[in-house]
Amino acid sequence: MEAIELDIHIAAPIEQAWEFLSDQEGYTFASQVKEAKLLQEGDNERNGVGAVLKVRAMGATILWEIVDFDPPERFEYHITHFPIPFRHESGTVVLTSRDGGTHASWVSSYEVPIPLIGRILELIIGRVFGKVHQSVLTQAKAKLEVRYG
Repeated sequence: MEAIELDIHIAAPIEQAWEFLSDQEGYTFASQVKEAKLLQEGDNERNGVGAVLKVRAMGATILWEIVDFDPPERFEYHITHFPIPFRHESGTVVLTSRDGGTHASWVSSYEVPIPLIGRILELIIGRVFGKVHQSVLTQAKAKLEVRYG
C-alpha cells in the first residue's frame, strides 16, 4: 500500500478554507487539474456524502465519490474509477484551526494490484497524484491568502 501525505498552512479562517477545498468541482483553479465536474450531487449537501466527481489531471481521468463529509473539518473520498487496475483505500482532507489560520492535511492511500510492475506503477502514480494534490493545496493557499491573509 502506498500513501501520499501532504500538509500546508493557510493563513485564512477554517470556514473559508473549507468552502474552497470542499468544492472539488472548483479544483480547476489548480494548474494540474484540467477538468473537475460534479456528476452527481451529494445526498444532503451538493459536495457531501454521495457526491460523485470526475477529475481529469495529468492525462488521467478518475471518478471519486465522497464517503464522509464533516464541515468544516474533514471530507473523505474513494476513487471508484481509474485507467488501470487500482485499489484506493481512501483519500482524506482534514482542516484544523491553527496559528491564526488553517492547517490542511491531504492523505491518499492506494495500491496497484498488478504482478511484477504494480510497485513501479504505484511510485509513478504517487508522483502524479502528489503533483496534483500539491498543486491544489498550494494554489488554494495562494488564492485564500490573497483574500484573507
